[in-house]
Amino acid sequence: MKRLWIFGILVVLLITAGGYFAYNHFSQDKVYEGIPAANAIPHNTPLVFIIDDLKDLSNSLHKGNLSKGLETMPLFTPIYKLFEELDAKMAANKQLQSILYDKKITIAVNFSGKNSYQNLYLMALDNDEELSVLKNELSQYAGAHGFKISQRAYEHNTIFDVNGKKGKDEFSFALSRGVMIVSEDATLVEDAIRQLGEGTLQKDKYFNKLYRIAGDGCAVSMFLNHGAFARLQSYFMNHEYKKGIASFTDYGEWSGLDLVIKDKSFSMNGFSLAGDSVKNMLSIFGNQKPITSDVEDILPAHTAWYAGLSLSDFEVFSEDFDRFTKGKSSYFKRLEGFERMKRSTNLDLLSFLKENIENDVAMAFTDLEEEMPERFGYFVIEMKSRSQAKEKFEEFLNRYASRQKKPEYAKVMKYNLDKETSFDIYKFPFEDFPRYLLGDFFSPVKARYFTFVENYMIFGSSFKDLCKFHHSNVLNETLRRDITFNKFADNLTQRGSFSLFVNINRSISLLKRMLAPEVFDLLVKNEEILRNFGALGLRFGCEDRMVFNYAYLNYDEEKKNEPQTVWRHRLDTVSNFKPVFVMNHRDRKNKECMIQDQKHNLYLLSKDGRKVWKKTLSEPIMGSVHQIDYYRNGKLQYLFNTKSKLYLIDRNGNNVAKYPIRLRSKATNPVAVFDYDKNRNYRFFIAGEDQKIYAYQKDGNLVSGWKKFKTEHQVAQPVQFHRISGKDFIVAADTRKTYLLDRRGSVRVKTSDVFDHCPQNELILDKGKSLADTRLVTTDVDGKVHSQYFDGKSKTDEVIDCEKDHSFSFEDVNGDGKKDFIFLDEDELNCYTQSGKKLFDYEFDQAIISPINCYTFSGGKKKIGICSAKENKIYLINNDGSLYNGFPLNGSSSFSIGFLSAGNSHFNLIVGNEDGYLLNYLVE
Repeated sequence: MKRLWIFGILVVLLITAGGYFAYNHFSQDKVYEGIPAANAIPHNTPLVFIIDDLKDLSNSLHKGNLSKGLETMPLFTPIYKLFEELDAKMAANKQLQSILYDKKITIAVNFSGKNSYQNLYLMALDNDEELSVLKNELSQYAGAHGFKISQRAYEHNTIFDVNGKKGKDEFSFALSRGVMIVSEDATLVEDAIRQLGEGTLQKDKYFNKLYRIAGDGCAVSMFLNHGAFARLQSYFMNHEYKKGIASFTDYGEWSGLDLVIKDKSFSMNGFSLAGDSVKNMLSIFGNQKPITSDVEDILPAHTAWYAGLSLSDFEVFSEDFDRFTKGKSSYFKRLEGFERMKRSTNLDLLSFLKENIENDVAMAFTDLEEEMPERFGYFVIEMKSRSQAKEKFEEFLNRYASRQKKPEYAKVMKYNLDKETSFDIYKFPFEDFPRYLLGDFFSPVKARYFTFVENYMIFGSSFKDLCKFHHSNVLNETLRRDITFNKFADNLTQRGSFSLFVNINRSISLLKRMLAPEVFDLLVKNEEILRNFGALGLRFGCEDRMVFNYAYLNYDEEKKNEPQTVWRHRLDTVSNFKPVFVMNHRDRKNKECMIQDQKHNLYLLSKDGRKVWKKTLSEPIMGSVHQIDYYRNGKLQYLFNTKSKLYLIDRNGNNVAKYPIRLRSKATNPVAVFDYDKNRNYRFFIAGEDQKIYAYQKDGNLVSGWKKFKTEHQVAQPVQFHRISGKDFIVAADTRKTYLLDRRGSVRVKTSDVFDHCPQNELILDKGKSLADTRLVTTDVDGKVHSQYFDGKSKTDEVIDCEKDHSFSFEDVNGDGKKDFIFLDEDELNCYTQSGKKLFDYEFDQAIISPINCYTFSGGKKKIGICSAKENKIYLINNDGSLYNGFPLNGSSSFSIGFLSAGNSHFNLIVGNEDGYLLNYLVE
């Protein structure tokens, strides 16, 4: 994929080509026939843009809040820079300005080879005077770039191939019958010359009809050839979606859309032509009258994405849909699915549905996590009669339960919202029912349960999800009342046959799944700007065999992605302990939080902030809290150490077995837990003040085979275990030296790199493909980066000078697959690549002594967490050095980010505050 923006080099190529042509070679073709540039578009072109008003487009790109947002996104930055240069040139040359502002510029995006595409640029000229203007303006430009031009004859025309300084083909161009033709692919220039004589695309009745009715005065019009566009579209899709998109060639014939850019919105309006064939998908809407949908009245307000059909006659639509899919594998799968349902109950549910579905059929998602989005999906059907539908489906379930001997399907479950309000929920045996009814498009939703809301049947993947759906409706928290939805809904036509709504903020992970990685990366490099876009809406309907389309995207720079406080829990005193998310083995979908205050009280809090228990210890915990399965029965306990003792506590806050165990020597580092063979035969390693490393069994006794290795100095950071190239290493570092030991406590590899270790920085593993290129990375007190390799070799890098109390981390910040150096020194945060290139820096208001914590957000994006306890502020820094939207927040401790509940759509950020509260923020 060589281009993501088809406009990228448009004007520079056109003007430069004209200058070269006029200055050096224009001699044989001076006939200006007034032929439209569109005549040169190759007939198999999948996508065409026609710029009708370059001045209007330029103005739109530089005015308004929407453009300010787009301009900062890497995907759009090149076009903004290009138009700035173009505006400057035309401001200095009014003749050039009048020529370009008066011309239509056509861009045809075409295939180039098997898996790539290139752009074909076309512009019709009127006379020699226009060429003269181009010549005088750009003759110096051509010479300054040192381009070389060769020429060749083709179809009674001359094609000029422009080579760069290194002999690389830059682009080719020609002037044929008054039309300037430019492309980076010479074969496209040849195709265009041939088409000028044949005019094949202009003879296409579908393209020509849309071309003639394209909006006058609109800055840009877009034309899609659906027979070829699906293949082009697949280039931008992730592998999972590529095949499905590439095969979707039967959508219709052509679509023509006018693009309008306003202060806070981007819209597309126009028509699609289904053609005469019933094998085009749009033909199935030909017998449907556009109507108003009411499904938004019952969908939850936090809907992230929904697609819905609004059908004036479902029975007719179903017959048309059968004709469209007949002969395809999906058709037979659907028939076979309903046949299975009929065989298991002896009821023809399909016929009932065809006669009794009213207007709306929709698929919606309230959460779009990276895995298993179907967990939060709903399939919604509007029935003509709720009571009749309920009676029929209850009969269906009773027959199924009786015939299949599965009585659970005959039981009605109750969701009791309160003592006065309850709802019936049914278990459903055919989870692929949405696909049976309306094809593969609706297959993401799993219909394992269903319920009724007014006249709508709601199918979902779990009982819990349907309870949430009811709860939203009882509280009137529906999409129709959602602020984001209402900000743009009025800009779409109210009537249609198909609707799509996407809440941008809640759909970032959907984009990640669908788009090719390089495309997604260009979007999320400025994710905070992307999140200022409110929502995307699309609606279409059919009248007189023409499908009218409305699409709308709104932008609101005032919309802030600020975290929200979910709950606050008052501790006995302040805490400087980093909160720990812990698993609740009784409810694995929901996690809990463990925290210790400065009075050494240890708390276990529920996901809702409720105190489960509090236990007072005699000392502060060193490091963090681990969870182990002591009894090997799936129940988890909490393991940690203080300076004097090793603790193991169960979920009720009780000590386990003979714990706590008094340590043989007071600890100088946090306990490390190793499960070598994943069999829950745990080993606990703790270094003592006597400079010995102790290994304990899970019962608290010392490991008999361990030699209690003695270091030269005290060990402050946790001991580590690594398995490299089939060899086991126990790793420890004191204040001067790094040790690579075997599992018995003997030196496995001798090390010779001796330096003053920065005491607060751990050894960080950088695993290579072999033992020789796997290393441990840390810094000395001056900030030099030391690498200890597992073959005994070492290396030192001087990246930046630091004070003794600096913090260091080693993470892949920029997403290139290689870890980067991160330094926090006094009031500056600096990030460098391993080659020494600075990625970013960030300056705080005052000096900070804090560990660096790195967090991975959606899309694999890294963010860096810093706490300024003196200011009672916590910072979250993006991987480009900018401050994450909504930060800094209140907080005086290191913080943890994760999910307290598996169904959350936002992260929970847990942090201690200077007033003694533990705060739970929501972070997108």
